[in-house]
Amino acid sequence: MQQHHHTEMEEEMMQQLISKATELLLREEWNESIRTYSHFISLCQEQVSKNTHQNPNQLFNLNKSLCLALSNSAEAWSHLRKFCN
Repeated sequence: MQQHHHTEMEEEMMQQLISKATELLLREEWNESIRTYSHFISLCQEQVSKNTHQNPNQLFNLNKSLCLALSNSAEAWSHLRKFCN
């Protein structure tokens, strides 16, 4: 039961992190968006590597979130480069 509660807290924190990163991206705050996505990506990769035995649906959703975060982070980097040139 304790582990289940811990997992729910981690999922909630990661959901808040991805929401914050997306909000920053939409507000065109590239540096903060990249920093927040990077934090999320790192946590996501950690989750995937330590939870290989987890529910296939959870793993699928985690990988989907990871792909979205990588894509959005690349978009933020692209915008940042435009302003630096």
